[in-house]
Amino acid sequence: LKWTLIGRYREGTHSIYSTFYLKHWLVEQFVKKSFLAAGTNTRGWNFSLGQNFMRVLFMRMLGANISLSATITTQVEGWDLVEVGDMASVHGPHLLTAVTYMKKEMILRRQRIGRGATLNHGVVVAPGAVIKDGTFVESLSSVPMGMVCDGGRWSGVPARRIADEPFDRTRPRQISKGTSRRIHSDEDEDMPSFRSGVHWRMVWSGFIFMLAPISMLPFSAGAGMISIWGSRWIVGDWDPQAFAMYTEATSLVNDTDVAINFTISGLTDIRTGVSDELPSVLMGNIWFFTLLIPFYTILSEIFQLLAPVLVCRLLPCVSTPLDVPVWSWRAVVASTKLITATEASYILGDASIQAWYFGLCGAKIGKGCIMSEQIMLPETVEIGKNSFFATGNTFSSVEVDQGRFRIPCKTIIGDECFFGNDNHIVEGIPTQTFVGIRTWVPTMPAEASSLFGNPAMRFARADALGEKPQSSCWAIFWFHFSSSFIDIFVWKILYSLQQGLSCDIGRTIFPEYPKTGWYGHFAAEVCLFALVDLIGWYLVSVVLVRCIYNDRVPQQNHFLSRQVMAWFNAQKIRKVFLPPFGGAQGTLWHASWLRMIGAKVGKRLFSATPDFLVDPIFARLGDDITVNYGAQVQQHSFEDHMLKWGPN
Repeated sequence: LKWTLIGRYREGTHSIYSTFYLKHWLVEQFVKKSFLAAGTNTRGWNFSLGQNFMRVLFMRMLGANISLSATITTQVEGWDLVEVGDMASVHGPHLLTAVTYMKKEMILRRQRIGRGATLNHGVVVAPGAVIKDGTFVESLSSVPMGMVCDGGRWSGVPARRIADEPFDRTRPRQISKGTSRRIHSDEDEDMPSFRSGVHWRMVWSGFIFMLAPISMLPFSAGAGMISIWGSRWIVGDWDPQAFAMYTEATSLVNDTDVAINFTISGLTDIRTGVSDELPSVLMGNIWFFTLLIPFYTILSEIFQLLAPVLVCRLLPCVSTPLDVPVWSWRAVVASTKLITATEASYILGDASIQAWYFGLCGAKIGKGCIMSEQIMLPETVEIGKNSFFATGNTFSSVEVDQGRFRIPCKTIIGDECFFGNDNHIVEGIPTQTFVGIRTWVPTMPAEASSLFGNPAMRFARADALGEKPQSSCWAIFWFHFSSSFIDIFVWKILYSLQQGLSCDIGRTIFPEYPKTGWYGHFAAEVCLFALVDLIGWYLVSVVLVRCIYNDRVPQQNHFLSRQVMAWFNAQKIRKVFLPPFGGAQGTLWHASWLRMIGAKVGKRLFSATPDFLVDPIFARLGDDITVNYGAQVQQHSFEDHMLKWGPN
């Protein structure tokens, strides 16, 4: 589709809603549903060699100039204008894009990432920026359009050079087994290039690990067949009508040229020319199978939460410090634990059992800690008592740099600490430290303080007013029940029932497809599925959410209050009941969708991001606003056990 509609991306400027933008938008929608956008729940920490190798292959087919030995854990846009050199590492979750939007214009600029360069977690690189060979950009940094990072170590918003590396990073390091000592000196003229054996080890390792998921397909198919036949055994497998049809067809096949097609999905009746694509045992008990969906949903969620615990507990322990090639078994074990634990944490969301769950996975977490979605390698994290963690924090020293997987140290968090959103802590922080939003803390601070930003700046903070409010037994019970049962299971059960209802209605209206003209029935059933999906989204994600969470709630609420629990419910519902058509981002209908969920939006809004409003009911947006990739507008703050909302 990309080669048919666009051909090659070229540098230039196009108006929003132009023909070129329409072509780009269509291609982008298909890519978001493809393998290239998979793994978003790991927030750019999916270092799977097989998945990375397949992603790079697909991006090269789309025109990107990306080395097969590069590590890319994020989505790429404007492929023909993106260059990534040998052994480079680009971490997510922010897009690596040659496309940006400013003042209602679509701007395309070439983006170059040199050989051996590393963009650590959370780095934003604007189109037109150049990262030269061997440059290391630290986490949560921003490289604006036109900036050239010419080697050394860069950090900050905007990024600036903070140090030179002790060795030449433009040449690959040859690491002896069990050490990080560099064998060759910088003056060695025979120093191997990035196209040396290390490069090809990365390529071949990626190819080999790419085959690992394929090897699991027979086991997945076998489990599916066991489930199907087990269900048929429960409801009974004897169908006299199907047996009579088979007998008659067998007797006729010797006298006619009729082709009889018996498949696993159904049986064609040669007498009437009507085909039933579902097994007769399912057609006869279709409502019974719908009632089984909630049990299947619960079991599926339990398995997804149990699997990471088994992985973290049964696989060998990860010791620190660690510095090994990314294809070594130690790196594979560590990355697998990091990926599975992070994915499970995002399934749990704001559940009260987050801290307990990470403890099951191997983390040492003290009593009284409250967590939302976090990113960590559990057995390398130690956390004290009575700390609070908002969404999206990273507690890890993991680095993937020039084909090496490193964990320099453990991450140790003191008692009674507070973390806002999207911070990255490497070594740890002392007791009673306050960390704001998107704060990068690479080393352990000497004393407790309040930190914010990159580089982390210290600031004075007023003491909390009054004592911590006491919660009733009912409030504590509802916090655990609502966040750890309703939000994890109930909303997904409702969504699965919606899908089952679509199937039931469709098969009731169209129990059989005629041999001729079946495409009309098929199109009608597809429209029925879309209609039920749209109605379900509107009733649950719009009507129900606006009943339990709207701008009439008090603007200051204790953490365990009913209003905050309703906020948790609303956030989880909108993650499960996703808007049809992707929320219509990038189109003229996006503003209408935002108004439906409670935002007050002016005229001519353009947004390349579907859900950039964290609390839409308190959003107040003016006219002619352009929202770029990855932007986010937050209408709440949390401190001193109080959640505070307010119009922006």
